[in-house]
Formats: sequence, structure tokens, C-alpha cells
Amino acid sequence: MVTDILFESNPDNNSALLVQTAQSVEFVDGHIIMRGVSLSTLYLSNRSQRIVGHIGTQELVDCWRNEHSRFSTKPPAAALSFVNPDPGAVDDVVIRIDSPELTEQELVYSASILEGHLYRLNGPCTLFIDALGRPVSPVSFTASLRLTRDRSRWMSHDRRDVRDPMMLT
Repeated sequence: MVTDILFESNPDNNSALLVQTAQSVEFVDGHIIMRGVSLSTLYLSNRSQRIVGHIGTQELVDCWRNEHSRFSTKPPAAALSFVNPDPGAVDDVVIRIDSPELTEQELVYSASILEGHLYRLNGPCTLFIDALGRPVSPVSFTASLRLTRDRSRWMSHDRRDVRDPMMLT
């Protein structure tokens, strides 16, 4: 599935997202270094059909390096959601990533920040990659992540103490 998306000539027929997790992330000299990265990468697709699965992270890196891969000619945008150094605070940054290098414990991407702030050292993280490498509005990308996070926070509170945010009273 993922290899089909990476090499397909007509990306408008599909929509896919790749998801990678790591125990920590560091930003150094234009690179993000994901430490304790998962050995598998999750992929999700909701068009033209709903598909969920995973691919080995090494296999994804190998596909990325192929000169015929969409990523080799058009580096994708990604949203990095991470726990920042402030206790308990979660943050998001939108980046453009390229040139992945995988070692036993680290996944390194060259990265340019499109929106947000990335601290040098950060806690656990999740990287959401636009698998089609389409231009993504940084505002809409991070806004959707914040909306999901805020909705889950609201749903986790005791409903007796929280007003419905949709009510206009």
C-alpha cells in the first residue's frame, strides 16, 4: 500500500498519512533526531478506500531514497507533536522533512520549520507525514491536531463540571 502511494503517478486518487513515534526528539543544525523510534511506521488512508496498516521504518526509508519515489522529488510536510520541556505541555510544529537516515536507535531527517517552535531537546513525539507530499497549509495542519487534542481533553473531564462548548448560553 505505502509503496503504491509513494510511486503512484496520480496522487489525487489517494490520501494517506504516515505516523512515526519516538521516545524523544532533538533539533540540531537543521535536523530532527528521533531517538527510540519505533521499528514500524503506521499508515492511514481514507480515499479512495479506507486502509490502515504498518510498514517497517527501514523499508519506508529505503523507498524514500529511491529516485522514482515521490519523496525524492518533493519532500513532504509533516506535523511534529511533542511534549516540550515545560512540565506536561504538549506542542506542535509544522516542518518540511527530507533525507531520512535510520540507525538502530535513531531516525534523522533534514528539516526546515514552516510554523511553530521546536526546542533543542523535547520529550516523546509523534510525527504525522503527508504521504503525498502535497502543499499543506501549516495553519490547517496544526489546527486540526490542536482541535483533536482539545476535544480529547474536553471529553476526559467530568461532564457535570464542563459546559458544552457548542451551547450559546
